[in-house]
Amino acid sequence: MSRFEDDQYKTIAKPVTTKLTVKKSRFIGVMRSVDSMESVKFALSATQRAYPSASHYCYGYQFGLGKKLRSYATDDGEPTNSAGKPILSILKASGLSNLICLITRYYGGVNLGVGGLIRAYSQCTKQCLDLAETITQTCYQQLVITVVYDKIDHIYRLSRKMKAIISDVVYGQNVVIQIKVRPSVKPQFTDQLMGISGVISVDIPSKNKISFREYA
Repeated sequence: MSRFEDDQYKTIAKPVTTKLTVKKSRFIGVMRSVDSMESVKFALSATQRAYPSASHYCYGYQFGLGKKLRSYATDDGEPTNSAGKPILSILKASGLSNLICLITRYYGGVNLGVGGLIRAYSQCTKQCLDLAETITQTCYQQLVITVVYDKIDHIYRLSRKMKAIISDVVYGQNVVIQIKVRPSVKPQFTDQLMGISGVISVDIPSKNKISFREYA
């Protein structure tokens, strides 16, 4: 796998919903893409609003890449490991990332047993995956570069070489360029920026500014 492929992941293109009935219990599966805890909370809240007064809202999710991969599962009152764990296991085996599968259950009055619950939640998750369209997404981190005018071309050439994306350019006393860089090449990108004499500073949003040289 190349360094560029390390910054890519497959996820689902749009939310999907599926339904399953087992011995009068109704299971409603919703699968959608997520990329943060805020989006996980939104997905859960939206499902609870769409299907109120359900017996259980069980789910599993995973998002992030490499060492930043984050995953979690909950049984939400079902017997231990009968719901969340099978949901998450199927998500992990799918090869997809940055997604959540929420399964709402309306109890039908007949106990399914642990084995029956595992089969039902697993089947509902697989049905969601079968319906989902997948897409490949690329991760980027943003840099804000301040550079003198006669060195702009150097930034453009470096960006093309490193497959970075220039998202905005502001012309003032100097030139401020917003660039999106893949995380795997960001260290090399910033090292090469230091070799360009006209680069005044690089600002990494939410982090401290890196000053290379000062110009009047």
